[in-house]
Amino acid sequence: MSSAATMLEGDELTICIELDAGARLTVRSAAAQLAFPCPGGGRTSLRVEVTLGAGCQLVWWPEPLVAASGCHHVTETTVALAADASLLWVDELVLGRTAEPISEIDVESRLTIDQAGAPVLRDGLRTTAFASHGPGGLGGARYVATVVDVATGLLRPRSEQPVMELASGARMLRMIERDTRTRSLLQDQLSEVG
Repeated sequence: MSSAATMLEGDELTICIELDAGARLTVRSAAAQLAFPCPGGGRTSLRVEVTLGAGCQLVWWPEPLVAASGCHHVTETTVALAADASLLWVDELVLGRTAEPISEIDVESRLTIDQAGAPVLRDGLRTTAFASHGPGGLGGARYVATVVDVATGLLRPRSEQPVMELASGARMLRMIERDTRTRSLLQDQLSEVG
């Protein structure tokens, strides 16, 4: 993607990706996506729908979503993979621009991944959920990264970043950090990604 998306209240963006047998695609972006405040009580939304055919591989790693204070942003992603398709999904969220209070940021994010009709992952985040900013949630963090690797082998975490092994055999890494400068840790772990 050659440009960044700036989302104003009421904006709805849908991205559909469908790969036929054997296709390989890497999706990057030129700059971060910014979700602006929604003073009228509305929201911004991004829907991503992905279908990968036999033997396909998708690497999805655009620049982060920066959620401005006062925004209400919803991202909903659904991925359907063939039995032998592979996926590296990288989703980064930055809560607030410089010095903005994170308590006034409302972001909902849902990620659904299926392979050969069976569930691989059901994941979600809501920054305004009860106790979401407490020690059992985001703990005051400004940077959240979610990485899911389904049979690509591209996720090679450092020892200080534990990876969850999912029942499907896929692996998941979640980074929750107070400072966006720790993005470099993620970039180091995925250094082979184009």
